[in-house]
Amino acid sequence: MGVLVINMIENYTPMVNIENRDKRIWSKYNESLVKRAVMLIDTDVFEKWNRYLEIENNGKIGRPYEYPIEFFEFLMRIRALWNVPFRVLESFVRILSKITGKFRPLTYVAIFKRIRRIDVKKMMDEISRSNMNKENMYIIIDSTGFRITDRGEWMNEKYNRKRKGWIKVHLAIDANSFNVVSLSITDEKVHDSREFKKLIDPVLEKTKAVYGDRGYDSKEIYNYLSENGIEAIIPPRKNATTRSRGSPARARLVREIKRIGEEEWKKAVNYGKRWLIEIFFSGLKRVVGEIIRAKKDEYKIQEVIFKIYSYFVMRNYTEG
Repeated sequence: MGVLVINMIENYTPMVNIENRDKRIWSKYNESLVKRAVMLIDTDVFEKWNRYLEIENNGKIGRPYEYPIEFFEFLMRIRALWNVPFRVLESFVRILSKITGKFRPLTYVAIFKRIRRIDVKKMMDEISRSNMNKENMYIIIDSTGFRITDRGEWMNEKYNRKRKGWIKVHLAIDANSFNVVSLSITDEKVHDSREFKKLIDPVLEKTKAVYGDRGYDSKEIYNYLSENGIEAIIPPRKNATTRSRGSPARARLVREIKRIGEEEWKKAVNYGKRWLIEIFFSGLKRVVGEIIRAKKDEYKIQEVIFKIYSYFVMRNYTEG
C-alpha cells in the first residue's frame, strides 16, 4: 500500500505478442478517445446562457448574476483536466468573450471565487445516482495519492526543501461498471483500513463481495462484512493464525488458504479482479494528472473531486 508515484517506468508499455493483443476495434476506440474532448468544449453553456441566467436569477435579491454557474463548471473542468492556473483561465475567458460576445472578461480573482463556490456535493450525488439501481455489486477498494505540489523531487533533493506531502484518495468502485461508488479523502498518514467502513456503508445493502489487498486485513473488517452477509475477498497476512481470536470469518479463510494454497484460493475467488482499481487509478491520473494546485485543505478536496467527476463524465460520455 501507500502512495502511487507515477514515473517513467510505470508509463512504459512493453511489447506484447501480437496473438495476445486485445480484440478491440481500434477505429472505434480511437474515436472514443478523440470524443473525450467534446465534454470540454460543449457549447451548451453558451447556447443556453440566457436560460441558465433566468433560472439562477429567479427570486434572487440584489444584483443579478451576469454569468451562470454552468460557465464556471465549464472552466473548472478545464482546470481539473489540464491543471490550468487561474491566470491562464483569465486569458482563456478573454478569448471566449471576444468569440461569443455574451459577457465581459473576468479577472482571475473573480473566476477563483466563483469556482470555489461550486457545490461538489452535487457532483458526488450524480455519481451516486449512477449506482442506484444496482444489486449484488462486487466492490473493489484501494487508495492512491495526489501530489500537492508540482515541484520536482529533484528540486526538493537539490535544495533540501521540505516535501509537501500528498492528498490520499480512498476509493470504492463497482467491478462491473467501473464507476466510483464512494470515496474518502485524507492526508497520507491515514491508514487504508480506517476508511473502510466509510467506503462500504453507502452501498452496504447492495454489496455481495469486497475485494481489497492485505492493507484491509483486520478482524474488524472481516467481522463487519461477515455480519452483513458480504464475502471478504481480502488475503490475510502471510503469518496469519488459524485461531479465531475474535474473528471466526477470518480464521476460516486462513484455514482454507493454508489447505489449498494462496494461488489456488486467488483463482477460485477471481482475485485478479482487484487489479481493475489499479487500472482505474492509472486511467484517472493519465487523463487528469496527479498534481493538486490548491493551497487550502477545503480547496484541495474540491479539486480532487473535480478531477474524479471530470473523469467520470468523460468515461460515461465516450462509453455510454
